[in-house]
Amino acid sequence: MKTLRSIEKEINPKNPFEDCKLDREKYADNLTRIIENYPSGFVMALNNRWGDGKTFFVNRWRAKLKEKEGFQVVYYNAWEDDYSENALVSIISEITEDIENNDKKLLDIVLEKGTGLFVKSLPVLLKIAVKKLAGKDGYEDLATLIGEEMGKPFQSLIDEYKNQKKTVEGFREALKAFAEKAGNGKPIIIFIDELDRCKPSYAVEVLEIIKHLFSVDNIVFVLSVDKEQLANSIKGYYGSDQIDGTEYLKRFIDLEFSLPKPQLGKFVEATFEALHFNEHFITFRNQYGQTVDEKPQLLNFTTTFAQNKNLKLRATKQLLSKLRTVLYSFHKNDYTIPNILLILIYLQSTEIEVFEKIKKKEISIEELLKINKELLFSGNSPKKSKIPNAFNRHELILYSLYSNYLNEHFVIDLTDVKNKENFQSRFEKVSIDFESLYNYLSNQGNFVFETEYMIDYLIEKIELSETLKFNN
Repeated sequence: MKTLRSIEKEINPKNPFEDCKLDREKYADNLTRIIENYPSGFVMALNNRWGDGKTFFVNRWRAKLKEKEGFQVVYYNAWEDDYSENALVSIISEITEDIENNDKKLLDIVLEKGTGLFVKSLPVLLKIAVKKLAGKDGYEDLATLIGEEMGKPFQSLIDEYKNQKKTVEGFREALKAFAEKAGNGKPIIIFIDELDRCKPSYAVEVLEIIKHLFSVDNIVFVLSVDKEQLANSIKGYYGSDQIDGTEYLKRFIDLEFSLPKPQLGKFVEATFEALHFNEHFITFRNQYGQTVDEKPQLLNFTTTFAQNKNLKLRATKQLLSKLRTVLYSFHKNDYTIPNILLILIYLQSTEIEVFEKIKKKEISIEELLKINKELLFSGNSPKKSKIPNAFNRHELILYSLYSNYLNEHFVIDLTDVKNKENFQSRFEKVSIDFESLYNYLSNQGNFVFETEYMIDYLIEKIELSETLKFNN
């Protein structure tokens, strides 16, 4: 099914990492061993940029922790809940939902001790505490009682401080007892995802809660964040560039780990699957009965291109996301030419002047082929000789699309190839690799290469899709 959103696949509890194409299960296993060796509790930051696969990794790691390793696991998406008036209420709510076979008596004590910490957040608190302590029928009486207490004046700031300190100590003691019993000899692991995307005030509140209320034995926090973004949020919260957000975070984070950059080819393949490219290629083959499988060609082409341009993983994913959107704008019977689309989308995104010159017919075929080669083979990519057939086919299609756009109808058939000298004369004005092209076409058997399509056919699709803004 075509979708504009990245839909999380159902995870196989027996083998949570079976669909991980980046070989990251080994990192999860290493982190699990660290948690087992430090059960007294700590805060770990999983620090990677957006688009590096943190959430994908975390979802499979916590599934393995729960299903295969026997840990009690809590998951809290902070960004989805940053509208909440009190982060403590939200975190405790997730604990009550996710911890299995919890001791109700100990949990009730945690809730009772915690009440004094967040009486100012009654509407949210009561949804949790009333169900656990008073039952549904006691809602109105309890709300009235606490409301009356809030209206009483404080006797002194000192009394307030002492009472608050006792409340915190009582809450931590109750939480420690609950974690020891509920964890069954293992620490409870609380994952907090997307904290860096929260409102600065909420992000700071969550960090302070973790530090001052949840620093007890048998509770481990894993913060899945972009640490640089989170540091910027902290600066924004305090309203000063004098605040060093990175140093501030050291108060809260005991251990930091970053997922290593994956092999580019594996990353591209995983992105293809995440963006549902398979649906396009299946439809394409069904409609045209192609003997050439477009998917591996596009995989290799994208990898070569991204490597040559030294694109970051995030930029590569964004480029493929745009390509996916453009491909889905075609009808099932349309010819799509994804390799050429990828080049044009890149030019339109990063080298708009070149894109506009192509659109206005202001560059020659010779210049276009030169630009094409520079995009693919001028920098860090493998030599062209390693992918001759794919490149020759790509270059031939690009040549024909632009020739037709310049009103030069382009046809090659078997007769042309048999007469090598005449065939070569057709390309004498351009820097196309004639020998490679000739050898490629000579091995294709009976064929006629002809297309009525022009490059503006693809340009129009790209510009139409550009009017839509997708945040993938």
